[in-house]
Amino acid sequence: MGGERETFLESAEKAKSKIDDGGDAQNPPTESMGSLRGTNNPLRIHESGGEVHFHDDTAKLKAAVPVSAWFKAWDKLSSQPQSWQFVDQKNQTVLTIDTKLDNGSLDADVTLAKLAVGTNFSALNKFTTKK
Repeated sequence: MGGERETFLESAEKAKSKIDDGGDAQNPPTESMGSLRGTNNPLRIHESGGEVHFHDDTAKLKAAVPVSAWFKAWDKLSSQPQSWQFVDQKNQTVLTIDTKLDNGSLDADVTLAKLAVGTNFSALNKFTTKK
């Protein structure tokens, strides 16, 4: 649909049905699987204009992460299981990725959600940006 190197992360339901069906040659089933939290929709990921875009096309959500921030975060996420969040103020979304290591299997839980902004953050942002 757009950008370079496009891939998809599947919803928990689709991933579970692949395990139940025995997986496939390129994606054998594993004991420990990551999940997409808060959605049953697939997430589409691609690179465009110096950003890595995460899309939930069904819910019309998008997070655009600068390429340098993404690769720096991924280096840490893939070598030391941890939680990482990115707030995309332009698209009013928050992307959360939690990598986990379970019985030698490294995987990730991914959440893309609408961003809610509290009154204190709004006041600080208005003060700082003078908008």
